[in-house]
Amino acid sequence: MRDKKQEMHSGDSSHNYQAKGDINVNGLTFDQAERLFMSMFKANFFDLQEEAMEIAERRAEEITNKYIEAIIKENTDLIEKTKSPDIRYDIYEAQKSYARSGDTNLRNLLVDLLLERTKKDDNTIVSIVLNEAISVAPKLTPNQIEILVIIFVIKHINFNSPAIDIDSYYYMFIEPYNFCLDNFRKRIDFSHLEYTSCISISMGEFSFENILKAKILKGINTVNEISPEAGIYEPIINIKNAWENTQLKHSSLSTVGLAIAITYYNIKTGKNLPYETWIN
Repeated sequence: MRDKKQEMHSGDSSHNYQAKGDINVNGLTFDQAERLFMSMFKANFFDLQEEAMEIAERRAEEITNKYIEAIIKENTDLIEKTKSPDIRYDIYEAQKSYARSGDTNLRNLLVDLLLERTKKDDNTIVSIVLNEAISVAPKLTPNQIEILVIIFVIKHINFNSPAIDIDSYYYMFIEPYNFCLDNFRKRIDFSHLEYTSCISISMGEFSFENILKAKILKGINTVNEISPEAGIYEPIINIKNAWENTQLKHSSLSTVGLAIAITYYNIKTGKNLPYETWIN
């Protein structure tokens, strides 16, 4: 049974929302929204034996609550946008995927994708891409998602001026993921990412050194070769070796791959990179 207590305290000029009980948002309470989304799930999800159905319903309720709590924390007016049939379909897709897997990392990714989709208007390029990302993300392994992120960080995060040096770049944008670079050597992962339309793989290759030099990092343009002899931080050398000896150097992100990578990046770093910077 959920706790109905809603006693919360906040400082001056701040707002607290607790997603329990009868919070009323544009005529739809938390409990009403929960019941509505759960009835939608039960009406569509395939019949299972009692024990399996109990697990599925528990997981569906869990991701539903996380999603509604995220809406209330972000902007209570967003609950009105859940009336959209397009968003209702995405909610069911997310419920169904998490009900099947039970993976909490997938749940968090889907909740953030759903929240971002709810913030966008229907029939825009970003909303269409996010719709597809919600459908595709459950088909990927954690390692495949990390491949999307490393491609995004290396190829797509650039600077207009030499604000940081290469070591700081590593600590800010790569180190938080603690990538296992050996996992990037599996060709099957790249084949699957291409199959799910997250990446395209070309015969040509993208030079790691040229990519870093294009970022206008401090000191990088004075280095003839990214190597230990040039005083480059060892983890950067390791990433260079992984890049040059795997399909990473041949891979480009699709819009769907970008959406999943940006969402995962924001979750891991606490940043809020806008999708429109890369998907427009």
